Amino acid sequence: MENLHENRERRGDGRAQLGATPFSAPLSGREIVVMEIWIEFRSHVLPWVIAGAVIGLQGYQENKRTTRLNELLVRQAQSLEQVHILLSTQGYLVPPMQEPRSVFEDFGSR
Repeated sequence: MENLHENRERRGDGRAQLGATPFSAPLSGREIVVMEIWIEFRSHVLPWVIAGAVIGLQGYQENKRTTRLNELLVRQAQSLEQVHILLSTQGYLVPPMQEPRSVFEDFGSR
């Protein structure tokens, strides 16, 4: 089966001619070099550039999400502190607020 995009026909000097199709004129030497550079770039460099961009965007989204989560946790702590102050001013006995504990403190060194 013929690939019209990379059909290589032999010229008299033995070099492969890129891009020649039954419907196109032969390419000049400069056009062949440019096409070879494009094919190498497309095959070897472009996938790495795209992968790097995807990983960078994922890192940005993760950072954005964790920053938003941190802001929500700070707001929740402020709200709880305000509720604690309100209840204590109205005469309710409220236990003192404790520092948050890590879930992994229960699994400390044994």
